[in-house]
Amino acid sequence: MENVLYFPPQQYYGTIVLFMIKGTAQVRYEGQEDELKENDILFINRNSRYSIRGNEENILISLSISSHFFALHYKNYFHSYFQSFSKELDKGREKVTQQLRPLLSEMIIEKYRDEDGSALVIQSSVYQIMLMMTRFFKKEMPMWEGAEANDERIARIIQLIEQHYSEPLTLSEVAENEFLSVSYLSRYFKQMAGIGFLNYLNQVRLKHSIDDLLYTTDNLYEIAHNNGFSTAKNYSAIFKSVYHMTPSQYRKQHQQANLIREKEEEVQEETRSVMESPAVLIRLAKYLDESADQNFVYDKAPVEELEIRLEKESDEKLGHEKHLVFIGELKELLNENVKKQVLTANQQLGIHYIGIRKLLEGTTLLPEVDTDEMISTSPVYANSDLAIQFLKEQHIPLFIRVDYKEIKQDELSFFDRFDRFIQHSLLVFGRSFVGQWRVLFQGPNQKSVSADELKKMYLKLRQLLKNRVSDIAVGYYVSYDEKKILFHRISIGYSMKQKKLNLSVTTLIKTI
Repeated sequence: MENVLYFPPQQYYGTIVLFMIKGTAQVRYEGQEDELKENDILFINRNSRYSIRGNEENILISLSISSHFFALHYKNYFHSYFQSFSKELDKGREKVTQQLRPLLSEMIIEKYRDEDGSALVIQSSVYQIMLMMTRFFKKEMPMWEGAEANDERIARIIQLIEQHYSEPLTLSEVAENEFLSVSYLSRYFKQMAGIGFLNYLNQVRLKHSIDDLLYTTDNLYEIAHNNGFSTAKNYSAIFKSVYHMTPSQYRKQHQQANLIREKEEEVQEETRSVMESPAVLIRLAKYLDESADQNFVYDKAPVEELEIRLEKESDEKLGHEKHLVFIGELKELLNENVKKQVLTANQQLGIHYIGIRKLLEGTTLLPEVDTDEMISTSPVYANSDLAIQFLKEQHIPLFIRVDYKEIKQDELSFFDRFDRFIQHSLLVFGRSFVGQWRVLFQGPNQKSVSADELKKMYLKLRQLLKNRVSDIAVGYYVSYDEKKILFHRISIGYSMKQKKLNLSVTTLIKTI
């Protein structure tokens, strides 16, 4: 527990819980900045570079839980991260935060008392905090979808990578360490993690290199060397394949000039202990008193009562849900077993759309052959025509997902080929059927692409489709991590007179 005026950028191989009990502080972490005020709690995930700059009167509690200790008691630790800034929590989880505050306060009070049994109380509080973090604040790592989260071998390998990513780590070294053959480990890692060993290692290295780009003045050679890349050229090539820009361009676009100045000025750490202050201990005791009468169950999600206001009656009715079935590539419909499953699902549930990915990037469309036709009628579309004809016979329109990365690989070629595919489909299947299709533009998971770039790409795709088929619907998918740019206001009213529920939803992004 300290008064923190300045805490310079650094990393900790573990999870940190910050609890502001007085004053304010600016915390920079993972490329973003948040202001901690009184009662706020923030989690800093392992290996994340962070820095703190506070005012003269702040008092901050910091609990550091090492990765080794956490993983010893929770084997899925390396498959997860913890997401919590108390200001951004939904109201249902606020009760959980109310329980974290007294636990952190109790640890400080017991440390100050230093009585017989104080160490046991502190240890008990640590375990309770860890339990609450894993129950209510855990987020699965995206790369672990479909993997077995309790695989101890994978956890060991991930821990090894995260601890030694800056070294020239090879698959053969890891295989030898696990007493496995290189070929077996390669297949095993990809099967369990959903990503190849080298790709995962490069992702970890790139993540740490971002911190060096943003928070240091090191040149590319130094950044590459410090993060395990063989050369600056190799680092730049891998970086560009993921972020679609060079490291220098990324640094220029995202670098925070004030952090660079801090390094140049060699600002020193400045913290002051406040353990001996009786006024502070009284403040901490307040949190214990507030939680004394609350009963909290650790195995149930907290529920908070919300007021439902009666609003103006409406005759509007809730629409029925739409059933969308994703099958992967369009060519899957050439498989008789897939056709049978689609027919069965359509009979039992009613399918409104068949969703596909990788229309141009995949293997559905055959290699193009040079002809003098403006719109190719050659076997390029042989597979897609058979699949779409099947859908037309079943009166099921297409739902096409277009990824940003798919376009960015070769933007001009993508739009040219996509336009020719739409024109061909119009000629073969008619405007009325193609007009029922839906196209979804999906941005990247990383926040490295600017909003302006995504907007430009989406509008270009939309304009292309609308020019050909005005009825076709085009949308943009906003991921959960981008929730700050999209919110919904939901109002619910119950009509005593008509005995019905009125539900209205207002959103900042219009339906297109």
